[in-house]
This record gives sequence, structure tokens and C-alpha cells, in this order.
Amino acid sequence: THSYSNVDASIDNGSGIEAYEVQYITPREKFWVCVSDSLDVKEVMVTALKPVVEHTFRVRALNGEGWSAWSALSQPMKLQRRH
Repeated sequence: THSYSNVDASIDNGSGIEAYEVQYITPREKFWVCVSDSLDVKEVMVTALKPVVEHTFRVRALNGEGWSAWSALSQPMKLQRRH
């Protein structure tokens, strides 16, 4: 289990957070993969990740002002193969 938190939810421009969008990319993919763009929770379990492949994540928030900029990228995370 890995944890990544790099969105400052306290900066909301006076409008509450309505949703979060989480995406990841691997070295093999050309485009970001959307995990969800309608999360209303601060934690998410990402399934179907490829073992022994690095995954880099980013997140952004939606409020009454629109979507925020993307967060800084996470450190690459690699799942271990189950034995």
C-alpha cells in the first residue's frame, strides 16, 4: 500500500471541493490513465495496476471555480509481484 498526498485542500478560493480527479501514467503509456474524475473522497484505492511497472500519479480538485492545476507528480511507485 502506498500513500500520496499533494493537494492542498485548504486552498479552495472560497468554494468547497466538489470532486477530485486522479490519473496515472507508466513508462509504457503515452497518455495519462484516468482512475476517476468524480471522486468525492480524499482516499482512493487504485486497482488493476501492472506489477513490476512504475506508476506515477497526479491529482487535481474541482470546485465552483473549476478544475485546479495538476498536483506535483508523485514519486514513481512500483508494485511487487505476488508470490
